Amino acid sequence: MERETIIIYIGHSLCQDSVSMGYIERVLENHGIFAKRKQYFGTHDESLPQELMEIVSTEREVYIFCEKESYPILNRIVATLSHEAIVSDGEHLYPSTASRIFDTGYSIMVGRCSLYITNISYDRAIYFPKESLDTRRKVYIFANTRTKYEDIAESVTLKLGLPLPSKITPTMYMTTIDEPGSLYKLEEYFGRGHYIVTKNIFTLLIEYLGSCGKSITFAESCTGGLIASAFTSVSGASAILNGSFVTYSNEIKDEWLGVRKETLARYGAVSRECVQEMADGAMRRSGADIAIAVSGIAGPTGAVPGKPVGTVYLCIINSGEKRVRRVFLLGDRVAIQERTLWCAVEMLIESEKGIFDFF
Repeated sequence: MERETIIIYIGHSLCQDSVSMGYIERVLENHGIFAKRKQYFGTHDESLPQELMEIVSTEREVYIFCEKESYPILNRIVATLSHEAIVSDGEHLYPSTASRIFDTGYSIMVGRCSLYITNISYDRAIYFPKESLDTRRKVYIFANTRTKYEDIAESVTLKLGLPLPSKITPTMYMTTIDEPGSLYKLEEYFGRGHYIVTKNIFTLLIEYLGSCGKSITFAESCTGGLIASAFTSVSGASAILNGSFVTYSNEIKDEWLGVRKETLARYGAVSRECVQEMADGAMRRSGADIAIAVSGIAGPTGAVPGKPVGTVYLCIINSGEKRVRRVFLLGDRVAIQERTLWCAVEMLIESEKGIFDFF
């Protein structure tokens, strides 16, 4: 069956490469997909967010092809449009409601519009989803102990018949489900008090913190507000978050949060001492019950001796207890920022002793 669609090309080189565009369109046509309109955007085209928002509000199907440099930017735009956070399975980055993940892209439903997104790599074959968007959705499994990944994987694949889960952090795992009944199988198998099974951890955390009468604030450096954005991407965040701080420069860390100049000079912004003072300052300024602070080197520049790209310090203050964690994260800038987000979520869950019995 033939159908007409919108084709979008993003990237200066791609938009000038008539050979690649011709090849893409021939492959689409071979599957009965024809362009009723084509649009072209530069790598850093400021009009793309608004244009894409208008397109997805009126169209049912859009194919987007972009160059590698444009892919992280496009991910953020799509995540914003779909009101979701960006997640990583260790190999790929995509909005959390994406489905049909493949090596060079993904499919996602934004409102009533199906988006098919492909990251063009000139040294590899061009792939993109050829069928309709499937109904699979991400499900997160949170363990209350440092459960071996092998145990989770065996349970999910052999006993429940679900796809092999990906490890996000030492206690967080992600799998997909094909139908709602699979979610109930997961919840029933893993059981209350030992695991949390959820399709949207931010909705769950807002519900839990709200029930406890707790508020939270964030002091972010390397993530640039990503953690606060993930929480406010779902309804109800105002019940637990009354403010947050993006303190990117040393001067702002000092002026807003009271991080001492002596601390910054002696230990640097990416240090245990700095994130502790950031968390203290955020809690003091906001009056929140919980504060999470992060500071790190997302790259590709900024590494110093002893602190390579991917070095991140996190601090959480909750119920009078202060904990600091140093992690070394892999990936490009966007991947490191996203993985820092998940590390912060993991620390929050671990700090709430009653959360596993609540759900």
